[in-house]
Formats: sequence, structure tokens, C-alpha cells
Amino acid sequence: MKRISAIVLICLLLVSSFSAFAEVISEREVHAKKVTIYLRGHLRLPIVVDDRVVFSEIGGRTIKSLRRLDLFVDREGKLQGIRIIYDDSVSGLKSIYIPHPKGIVFEKPRRETEQNIVKLRVVTTDEIINIW
Repeated sequence: MKRISAIVLICLLLVSSFSAFAEVISEREVHAKKVTIYLRGHLRLPIVVDDRVVFSEIGGRTIKSLRRLDLFVDREGKLQGIRIIYDDSVSGLKSIYIPHPKGIVFEKPRRETEQNIVKLRVVTTDEIINIW
């Protein structure tokens, strides 16, 4: 009997921990010619070059492959990290979380087109569970 109640308790804890999803505070689409995310420290990720991540109109990572940027804030509104969701031409959709970035710069394009739209979301959560 004790084993069954312990198993049921563990199952309930697992189900309740996976049910906490991020709350979207704000969502917006912006037009950008180039998006540069400056990192704090040295992260060893494949998309990081010289402590920054760059999506631009030309080059390996284009602005049209950038699907969405999620800005994660805590309960006090302080930026805790940025999740980059982009389409890699080789392996499909990828999601990378960058903790405590230094800054982010958006360059305004001359013309606003469908290809230079970047979706921004401000999200709050205690745990990042839903990666897409």
C-alpha cells in the first residue's frame, strides 16, 4: 500500500511540475535589418562569434531565418535571458537560450518587407519548460 501511494504521489508531482508554462506578457512584430545580441561571458555555442549573435540580411544567419525572440523576465521585470528560435537550413527549427545577455540591438531597415519581420515576446516563468 505504501508503494502504491508513493508511486501515485511521484506521478502527481511530475504532472504538476510540467503544467507550469510561460505567461506571455507582451507580443509584437518589428521590422529589422540586423539583430545583434551581445553576450556576457564566453558561451560556446555554434551561432556565437566574438561574444555576440548576429542575424542580418546577408551572411550565414539571415534575418528571415529568425522566427522569434523570447525575452524572459522574472517577477520583478528584470531580464533573465533570451531564447532565440531560428530555422537552420540543415537541421530545421532550433531553440537556444542565452542567459543574462549584455544587450540587444535592432537596426531599422530602409523598407519594411515580409522578410525582415522579427517576432518579439516578453515572457515570464519560473522554469523554462516549453521550448517551442
